[in-house]
Amino acid sequence: MSTQAPRRLNDGNSLPPMGFGTWPLTGDEAAVAVETALRTGHRLGGDPNVYVEL
Repeated sequence: MSTQAPRRLNDGNSLPPMGFGTWPLTGDEAAVAVETALRTGHRLGGDPNVYVEL
């Protein structure tokens, strides 16, 4: 687990220093992975084409 502090955003929210990648997941596999990541606290995710704040 990282010891880095969350990244503070301009709007006052923060992001954890570690995100999760979704490549090469598709369909149900991708949905389960994203749901699990959100449920366990991840708020930074992406694939090779885009990185988004969730």
